[in-house]
Amino acid sequence: MAFPGSSAVNFTGTANSSISQSSHMVLSILCKKSTLQVDEHKSNSQHLNMSSINIYTMKRIIKTGFLSVILTVALTGVAVAQATSKANNKVRVAVVEFTPGPNAPGMSVEAKRQLQASIAFNLMESDRFDVVDVRHTREASKADLVAVNGASADAAVRVGKQLGVSYILTGTIDEYNTKGSATLKTRLIEVATGKVKQDGEISQQSTSNMTTGGDAEMKTKVLKPLILKLTAALKELVL
Repeated sequence: MAFPGSSAVNFTGTANSSISQSSHMVLSILCKKSTLQVDEHKSNSQHLNMSSINIYTMKRIIKTGFLSVILTVALTGVAVAQATSKANNKVRVAVVEFTPGPNAPGMSVEAKRQLQASIAFNLMESDRFDVVDVRHTREASKADLVAVNGASADAAVRVGKQLGVSYILTGTIDEYNTKGSATLKTRLIEVATGKVKQDGEISQQSTSNMTTGGDAEMKTKVLKPLILKLTAALKELVL
């Protein structure tokens, strides 16, 4: 039974107050949780946005780098193509060591090799020929040099194929006079067909009076101008 002013009334009021406070606390917790969730969502959104930006930036960097690589490769290809095109305009040729004839008894082995090297160098300097290193040519032809420079083109063609050239220049030294004169007989043979494209004779007298009559003076006053004439003739032939 309840009496006026009894504790039951106070209990009910206290209970109601406790319930109200509890409700406020729950609402407060829910609000805070909601705020935290909102903040977390914003943070996650910002993180996703930053990740998207980073991914986009990386894609741009990769794309730019890839395009740079392509451009570099393309430019390199153009340069190589131009160099190849220029090289392809040259005729690949081998110059063998000429065989001295009966009228060239005084020509030394060194003089013969210098003659071969000088002809090869001048052909290369003409910018029309791609000349095989004379050391390789000597190695390929030394076993059968007389036949290579002989009347038949078969031996020369074999050497030419071994060296991978389009033409091979062979010849004989018909005259080597240390008093100031020389004569070369040369043949330019097309390796693919075995045809003789040039078969000629070139002679040269000393451009000035001989003093010592040695190989060095022969090289300067006789062989050098002779080789220049030979180079000009061969260059015109293959144009």
